[in-house]
Amino acid sequence: MKGFRSMVTFQGYTVGEAEMRFTSTGKAVTSFVIGVGGNKEKGIKGMMVRCMAWEDNAKPVLEAVSESGLAVLVSGRPTQKTKSKNGSVYVNNDLNIDTLSVQLKKSDDAVTEIEIVRSRSAAGSEKVEEKEKAAA
Repeated sequence: MKGFRSMVTFQGYTVGEAEMRFTSTGKAVTSFVIGVGGNKEKGIKGMMVRCMAWEDNAKPVLEAVSESGLAVLVSGRPTQKTKSKNGSVYVNNDLNIDTLSVQLKKSDDAVTEIEIVRSRSAAGSEKVEEKEKAAA
């Protein structure tokens, strides 16, 4: 299958704040970390996943995940990098996100969901949509 890439979905909570940087070629990239799984009470370790949004997606994602502790659902293409440091091997789990859903608790306890969707047309151009809807 030409062009096929694995897609995964994670549900978790943001850890820390999102940060936007620019590459040496001027491309914008926003990154944030989510904690997935785990249960302190049961002694189950969770996994930290660094999520990255590139170019046109960088600014809307930065605005959507502006604080720690937000419930998020992310889908995208996973990457894994292995690094050795002082004789130990570290594995970084990264996710280039295509879809992000954020649930924001409002003061009246209503939940608003913001969904940022990146789609690619047959011609190869990208379109970024930002939809806001009230959840029941």
